[in-house]
Amino acid sequence: MMRLGISLLFCSLSGLLFASCNSNKQVKELEKADVRFLTETSLPDEGASVPTIENKEHKQLPESDARLASSGNELGIKLFELLCKERGNDRNTLLSPISIETVLGMNALALSDEAFAEYRTIMGLPESTKAEEVAGYLKRINAVLATADKSCRYFPANSFWVDTHCADKLVPTYPQNLYSYFDAPTAVLDLSKASSIRYLNKWIERKTYGRIQNMIPEKASEEMSYAISLNAFFFTAPWIWTIADGVPMINREAFRMGDGKENKVDMMHVTEDILLRYAANERFECVEVGLGDENASPYQMLLLLPKDNKAPLASLALTNAEITALAEVSKKEPIEMCLPRLSTKGETVDLEGMMRAIGFKKSMGIPAIGMERMFNRNYLQQEPDFKKVILHQAILKWDEKSVEAAGATADIIMPGASGDDNPIQYREVKFNRPFFAVLRHAESGKILILAAINKVE
Repeated sequence: MMRLGISLLFCSLSGLLFASCNSNKQVKELEKADVRFLTETSLPDEGASVPTIENKEHKQLPESDARLASSGNELGIKLFELLCKERGNDRNTLLSPISIETVLGMNALALSDEAFAEYRTIMGLPESTKAEEVAGYLKRINAVLATADKSCRYFPANSFWVDTHCADKLVPTYPQNLYSYFDAPTAVLDLSKASSIRYLNKWIERKTYGRIQNMIPEKASEEMSYAISLNAFFFTAPWIWTIADGVPMINREAFRMGDGKENKVDMMHVTEDILLRYAANERFECVEVGLGDENASPYQMLLLLPKDNKAPLASLALTNAEITALAEVSKKEPIEMCLPRLSTKGETVDLEGMMRAIGFKKSMGIPAIGMERMFNRNYLQQEPDFKKVILHQAILKWDEKSVEAAGATADIIMPGASGDDNPIQYREVKFNRPFFAVLRHAESGKILILAAINKVE
């Protein structure tokens, strides 16, 4: 079998090397799961600390990629709106547009011309756009995110897992393309075994440094699966006020949750006259907090507080244009902000129904022949329509020092239909009731995490 020479490193998109497992330990794990990698692979040690990377490259996204970046955000926001409505106002809702967009980009390389035309239409892309252009953009945006700043650490990882019964039906160029554009290794394993699902979950756990665990239920092994595409990422960065040695004061205060009940939480009091930015429109007050270097702040957290303090978050649909506009018009001004410490983890959700509601069908393998660049055409003509399960999970956490985020998406293919003399006047903004949080890369506008915070413990 042809050796592709793929190495599964956290971010070799940007030429960075990260800590990997002891080789003997790695071999034993692979033997237990009966996984046959077509390429070499590595994982961080279980419980390993997050490595520090210098990130000297500081790659920039070409202007020609702006439309693709925007279309990925818009898809994520549509899914986030549907998910918020489904989950209601008594729970937090989290979603990672960049993770979902990346997995869909891996899938795009598998599509027939007709199926890709559907994908292109839903994403609002020009008719001339090719799947390879989408994949090339995703390679570039992940390199940009990974090299933004030495204090902002973004580690993406991708992989493709094919079942033993159909591995020989793969189109040879598909694994090659996954490596070329996504740094994704291809592995063969028996997806009907619970041990295989446990190994995939361990891969996700290691790639998110323990933040996302057991995302794929083991019962998934009870249904026949053809293949699984995975994306996972981990992000961490310091708040901008830590650069100036600022330490917020912490008080126990009330937070009114989405269901109307109050809960006493740790509330951070941040008083800044030059580091925070403020904007407002008819619906939201927005505080923009930089992450990373004080001068550049390559990442930003946008905190959106509804002006109508009784409006449930599920009724307030965000738009990419609104988020971008608030970020662009924000200005530095003295702000006294109350913000709760946060540690929230979204449950695993299946986005397949929402993807269908948006219009995805042929690009989801209905009919199966639409995946003709993944499996050979003769094989697909003998198979029923595919059924997709698209599992997703995200986490968001912050304290007075830093922010952490992680996301993972699994695209599973199955058979079946589917005080001084002149005191500064500070603007007071209290996030003591439900609010939105948007973690985004400042220059490209690429959104990593969307969160509707209805509940703080």
